Amino acid sequence: MTKRLQISGSKRECSHIQAAARRYEALGEAGLGPREALALLKSLNAPVGPVETMIEESIAGRYS
Repeated sequence: MTKRLQISGSKRECSHIQAAARRYEALGEAGLGPREALALLKSLNAPVGPVETMIEESIAGRYS
């Protein structure tokens, strides 16, 4: 099951996220399992805000 999440971010943040997404796709092609891929993604130190803030922004965007 796939879910979409819409967030706002700066151009720099978007480019970091897009780069991480490209690396994630490459991981899938490399045959890594979900746990290995997640561990590798965590090691990339992608820009992520506090979970509470992300949830609030998600809810606000959903109902705006």
